[in-house]
Amino acid sequence: MKPEADAPVIRDDDTTHAHAPRPTPHAHAHAPDGGAPGAFPHDKLDAYRIACELAALANKVAAQIPLGHRNIAAHLLRSASNTVLLLAQGANRR
Repeated sequence: MKPEADAPVIRDDDTTHAHAPRPTPHAHAHAPDGGAPGAFPHDKLDAYRIACELAALANKVAAQIPLGHRNIAAHLLRSASNTVLLLAQGANRR
């Protein structure tokens, strides 16, 4: 059954209390008051979200690179995805 457009979506990890906003937009990923409950630490990082956007744009750009220059397209895709992975890995370390 699909939820109605006006009905709030309730997930198992939702809580009944509201979380306080972060003190700064660049709060530390492991801060106890940052982000939604159950979210991964890297999901709270601005750099991670921007790197994901970069990877999506890199896919579009790589698709337009001519076949004779596929090594450049492959390097672009590897570097964009590696940036996302390294940010996620670094944020999850304690």
